[in-house]
Amino acid sequence: MRAVLDYCTGGIQRNVSAGTLVIHEGGRTGHMYVLIEGRLEVVKGDTVVASIAEPGAVVGEMSVLLEQPHTATVRAASDS
Repeated sequence: MRAVLDYCTGGIQRNVSAGTLVIHEGGRTGHMYVLIEGRLEVVKGDTVVASIAEPGAVVGEMSVLLEQPHTATVRAASDS
């Protein structure tokens, strides 16, 4: 997945502190995000369903591709 980072030129880099919500379940950002460093949690309701720490991991892509609301919340589990 790290190879994805090679294709991320020209994007906007954001730093987020631990606890920051990146994507809200049911929201529509129109954006997908690529993790460069840190750790993200995917939350459905009140349950953490995934922890993502691999550089190059992508979140929010299904919402963008399908033009549908986000199906889960994504928050920074550490500074990312």
